[in-house]
Amino acid sequence: MAYALPAPDSRNRSLPHRTMPNRAFILRMPLHLLAIALSHLDSTVSLGSAILAHSSLYASFREDRARVMRAILLNQIPPAILPYAHATFLAARLAQDPEPLTTKRVSHFLSRHVHAIFEFELSASRIERILFPESPEGDLSSAIDPLALHALSKTHTVVEHFTRHFARDTFPFAHRNLGLPQRGEENMLSADETFRIHRSIYRFQLYCNLFRHPYQPFQHLSLPTLIATFFFPDFSPWVNEQLACIHDYFERLLSRGKELDTLLAILTPQS
Repeated sequence: MAYALPAPDSRNRSLPHRTMPNRAFILRMPLHLLAIALSHLDSTVSLGSAILAHSSLYASFREDRARVMRAILLNQIPPAILPYAHATFLAARLAQDPEPLTTKRVSHFLSRHVHAIFEFELSASRIERILFPESPEGDLSSAIDPLALHALSKTHTVVEHFTRHFARDTFPFAHRNLGLPQRGEENMLSADETFRIHRSIYRFQLYCNLFRHPYQPFQHLSLPTLIATFFFPDFSPWVNEQLACIHDYFERLLSRGKELDTLLAILTPQS
């Protein structure tokens, strides 16, 4: 039995016939090009969402995961801040170590990681070699720690959030009470101001990671002596004052009951 084809809809006669592709163009790209696209994401949190969205994106990540994560992290965290981010991450791991914390262990940690930043012994390039070592076979992927890189990226995402919030919260006050020029959203912070706020937030997090736990004093080195001797003296008074400003800022947030969930995120050590 023959069947007659239905008459075409007159409303669509002017439209050219097009065959819809089975997959979007980006998913038909070679895996190495997809990996390049993934390496331009803003954080590893965005990377996680992307690779779970389609098997092609996941396959491209698996093919070159070390270089993708390296590009994301080094694009996200400025070189001058990377040593502070790394020291803060290591402090969180130290606090989670089952071995009891002693003032001797913490003083050694501060001398090795914080004082070294002040003495310019821990440059961004050296931290980069620590985070992305090459195996003896020259394979980068087998030597990296993806969980550590994700923790660094996630923490910096929170640092950036509070940096923007601090600027929005503080500059109107400075304009109103100190007569400083009013700034728009686009040019609110200079590169130097961003660095100072980032550094202060990381030092605040470093302080929380190291000094909010019970300690076993070593000889006559008490916790207040440890803090006064090893945490503050390496930095100039105005840099320590910047840390005090960030402390007061977080205290105001807590007293107003705002941003509590995000604040808890930055205060929770990342493994």
